[in-house]
Amino acid sequence: MNTNHTFIHAEQSLKPYIQIFEGFFPASKVTYFNHKTCLITYKLSEEGESPEHLYELLLSDLNMRFSVVNIPSVAQGLLSKPFMAHHLEKLPLNYYDYETYLLHIIKQSNTAQSLLKKALASTLEQSHIQNALAYAYSNMNVSIAAKKQYIHRNTLLYRIEAIKEKTGIDIKQFHGLMIFVLLFS
Repeated sequence: MNTNHTFIHAEQSLKPYIQIFEGFFPASKVTYFNHKTCLITYKLSEEGESPEHLYELLLSDLNMRFSVVNIPSVAQGLLSKPFMAHHLEKLPLNYYDYETYLLHIIKQSNTAQSLLKKALASTLEQSHIQNALAYAYSNMNVSIAAKKQYIHRNTLLYRIEAIKEKTGIDIKQFHGLMIFVLLFS
């Protein structure tokens, strides 16, 4: 089982809702960054509830306005937790998948851009970054991108999957690929 991190930021204090979070995610750990922003750390399980479900539950049952972003377990070391919490507080209240959240913080801050670029460059081999850009510039066509890189199509597919496994960023999805285009082009 992997450890999962879900950030929550609300327009009001989260303290009255902490028992709901703990009931929703048994054996979880809640870390507060301030009275409106917290991080819930919990073990993923087959029968466990998803962050999307938590968002819908809070929105419908509690009539609470807030933001939620789930950080994949492989991506938890890319940026510091306080940094990520701080940038979530600046976003419009909504549910954000990981890639969309990263795109928003890249737009918000040059510091976020440089930190994320440095983190990705140190996590990935340069060839993986070049492959991601070739994939983007080939309109997400694996065969064309592989030919441009003089590698086998299956090698490119393997590297695309390796990027997701190492960073949590799925470049087969538009938002994930745009992160690489914005940072490395």
